[in-house]
Amino acid sequence: MTEPSIEKIRSRVEAGAKFLDSILDPADWPHRIDLETLDINSCTECMFGQIEGDFYTMRRMHDLNSEQCQDLGFLVVGDDPDDGEDAMLDQAWHAYVTTRLRNENAEA
Repeated sequence: MTEPSIEKIRSRVEAGAKFLDSILDPADWPHRIDLETLDINSCTECMFGQIEGDFYTMRRMHDLNSEQCQDLGFLVVGDDPDDGEDAMLDQAWHAYVTTRLRNENAEA
């Protein structure tokens, strides 16, 4: 299996952020993410979990299947625990939220 590319991971995260902006208050949801505990492998500490309490609740609320969650950067694609995709998703979400909050503070 090929390793996921950081470019594809970032693209998925950007798509996920646009999705969150479309269903939630764009000025609010980034503040609800605890970057210290963010963990894509945790149903309660992943992006969806931190926003709504757990991954599966948010997924059901918005009628998303696994492939859609993968495309939006909320779920790993592969089943290889050693390919680093989970860590790359965590890092990409961390960077995205950090940049967004920094930009928001600069505009204030």
